[in-house]
Amino acid sequence: MWDGLPPQGLELPFLHSYNSRLYNRAVIYDAFGFGRVLFDDAFPEDAEKRGGYISDIALSEMLLSLLREEHDAPQMIFTVSMENHQPYSAAKFGENCASGLRADALEEDELALLDAYVSGLEDADRGLKVLTDALRDSEQPVMLVFWGDHRPNLGLADGRNVYEELGQCSGTDTEAWAPEELAEMLTTDWLLWTNYPLEAEDRTESSTMLGLHVLQTLGFELTDYYRWLQLVADGRYLMYRPRLYADPKGLRTREIPEVYEKLMKSYAAVVYDVVYGDLSLFQPCRRETP
Repeated sequence: MWDGLPPQGLELPFLHSYNSRLYNRAVIYDAFGFGRVLFDDAFPEDAEKRGGYISDIALSEMLLSLLREEHDAPQMIFTVSMENHQPYSAAKFGENCASGLRADALEEDELALLDAYVSGLEDADRGLKVLTDALRDSEQPVMLVFWGDHRPNLGLADGRNVYEELGQCSGTDTEAWAPEELAEMLTTDWLLWTNYPLEAEDRTESSTMLGLHVLQTLGFELTDYYRWLQLVADGRYLMYRPRLYADPKGLRTREIPEVYEKLMKSYAAVVYDVVYGDLSLFQPCRRETP
């Protein structure tokens, strides 16, 4: 989310390996301030397909082609992969992976669904290796942030789901989940990789604060929105959803604690103003566009 110019004059391509038809993507991503918005029709006609979608290896190759173009400024490329997206079935990849999956709680056809997901994970690993192998010896410093935006939909035909059968959640009625359980099911793994020395750290990160912390790590100038996050919300807010508020210290509650109510109302107003308004909340500190 960029108010005014992107930090440090960054070029901001957006690359999605699926089409633009859902969620009004072409309009929304353009409104977010990306310089170029590319979908599956930007890929070569012979781009590899896996599981009905453009493969993660083909996506990595497309990313590398964008990086090899001549640029007047550093690039920050935001990318969405699709290969390992739902639906999952035994026929998704036409073969089983070599994971040797076993689960007494799942029938063979149900295990095949999970097997398809693991096959997609293996392909994601291979796609990530294509990127890191190509970027490791680059003369330019590179940071790669790799994360999942949600857990996969592993629902079974009769309304059950794999998570419930494997004991990872208490049932399919999310209204009955405790805040701790809801927070766990809304959590995914993430990876930060660089081709230069960077101190390793294993930590829980907020998806809201991830952009802020990446820009800070890179030493880039912050836009007004990210300066607001740094000054007002960082260190106080980790996750907020209906029936869940989580802070970095481990607090998980169904309702917003009174001490955080003002913060969350301010955050909601800021996001609404940036996306739908006239940026009036930022007028006192906005930079003039040359």
